[in-house]
Amino acid sequence: MLQDVQGIILSKLPLKEVVRTSVLSSQWRDLWTVCPKLRFDCTIMFGKDFNGKQRGQFAQQFIDTVNAVLQQYHGRIVEELVIKFDFGTLLVDHLNNWVRFTASSHTKFLAFDVMPRGLEALSSPQYIFPFQLLDSRSISHLQLRFVSVNLPTQFGGFPKLRKLDLCHVKVTAKDLQDMLSNCCALEWLCVVHCKMDGELKVHCPLPSLLYLHVAFCELTSMEFHAVKLRTFVYKGSAVRINLNEISELKNANIFLHGATIGDAIATLSNVLTSAQSLTYDAFVHSPEVPFLMENTSKFSQLKHLQLLLSYRMDVDNLSLVPFLGSAPLIEKLEVHFTSYFGFFYVDGESIRRFEHRHEYLKDVCITGFKASNGQIEFVTHIVENAPVLDVLTVEQSDKLSNTDPVLVKEKVAKYMDATVCEVVRRYIERTVSPKCYLRLLF
Repeated sequence: MLQDVQGIILSKLPLKEVVRTSVLSSQWRDLWTVCPKLRFDCTIMFGKDFNGKQRGQFAQQFIDTVNAVLQQYHGRIVEELVIKFDFGTLLVDHLNNWVRFTASSHTKFLAFDVMPRGLEALSSPQYIFPFQLLDSRSISHLQLRFVSVNLPTQFGGFPKLRKLDLCHVKVTAKDLQDMLSNCCALEWLCVVHCKMDGELKVHCPLPSLLYLHVAFCELTSMEFHAVKLRTFVYKGSAVRINLNEISELKNANIFLHGATIGDAIATLSNVLTSAQSLTYDAFVHSPEVPFLMENTSKFSQLKHLQLLLSYRMDVDNLSLVPFLGSAPLIEKLEVHFTSYFGFFYVDGESIRRFEHRHEYLKDVCITGFKASNGQIEFVTHIVENAPVLDVLTVEQSDKLSNTDPVLVKEKVAKYMDATVCEVVRRYIERTVSPKCYLRLLF
């Protein structure tokens, strides 16, 4: 019982602290050598000293430390091995030996983060990860940062791999496709900043995949067969996306670089037909002219829509109405505005009306409200076209930015507050249903 408790304690501590427990008593002296989780993180091992020009002098010390600890674990099972250090030629042979160690120790979780030093890091030679040395029968979680992938000719895949996390990995679309096609147990996949410049089509079904995150990989198209997918995150250009036969998708988080609201609907609505919650992040080009409502594409199951909208000038926010129109069952709406200028105000232009009912919309939250014409038109549209609206929150503070990019003098700030309040009274308070709870935060 005591050893079980000690093992739990050791598994929660950084390796440096684990080793220090050997001075507690004779019962603890060699116990650290059976800790199943080994983490060698240079920033933790060397602290504040590990920075700038001083980093190079720590390489040999890091290597000696890792080798000494792994020698103590020879012949024992190690569940987890994490290596984080700047890549250099001095490390190559040792990195290969550490991969061999994971195979002999039946390691389940392996993480290598070996970023090259200096400003040229992303274009510098990267460590070629030796997949042929891994024990494919034991590995269940693989995390790679700043390595190159070159699959061996007879690559058989990882039948027990459940989680794959790749960031800044140099890999071709074909090699990634081949790797994923041989990982039938995969449940969690994240591929970020892995420049592939082409199509990523995984034709082999991934029947267990629940989470998929693809970001900034410069793809031209993407296709997955993942019938149980629950969460989908995509950030990049508006490319053709095909998620075959997904019916259990709950959450989607999307950023489309350079895309308009119309592009978003055209790209996503036929892909995310089963999504119940969608976060869409965009830089809004001004002006965006409202397009025709006769749009057959639908987010047919969407209940919660969150829009994160950045813009330089006032935006034609009625272009957002078709987005809402493509989600007929929407119940909760959040729109978070952020502007690169200090504030806007209504300048006397007439407020346009655009009639389209949102029969199920109950809860609306607007932040970054600066009383611009576009914002007033949008909020007025919501108030007039959401018959069952229960709660409307309008907040002046910008939730997407920690600091205001423009320093506003105190008198101007007071004027802005007064203008916002006047606009709210004129266009919102007098129009909103008495059954709706109105929250104004200024």
